[in-house]
Amino acid sequence: MLWVDCDTYFGPDRRCGHKLRMLERRKDDRAQRPPSVPTALRQLRFRVIDATPQGAKAFADRMEGVARLAQADHEQRASAMLSKLAQHVATRGAQVDLREKIYGHIDQIYGALRAG
Repeated sequence: MLWVDCDTYFGPDRRCGHKLRMLERRKDDRAQRPPSVPTALRQLRFRVIDATPQGAKAFADRMEGVARLAQADHEQRASAMLSKLAQHVATRGAQVDLREKIYGHIDQIYGALRAG
């Protein structure tokens, strides 16, 4: 599985294996091996500062990508916790600044990885 990590998308590479694609919008190939789940959580923690009410939706999308990565790595508990938190951020994050709570939840999720 290849993984894409850029400002607008974080998740599995959705392109097929075709080498010649007409009207390809992506100029450079950013697909690479996926990060480990602990690495992705650390990267997510660095991006919490972007989870303002204006950026909550984009942060929730990135969090869903990390949840999919955890699911693929057989970290079911961490994946479920990330998905639930992403849903909460997507629904409530536009009205309230949730950054302080997000830090605590990410620490709990990281602890669930270590305990698992």
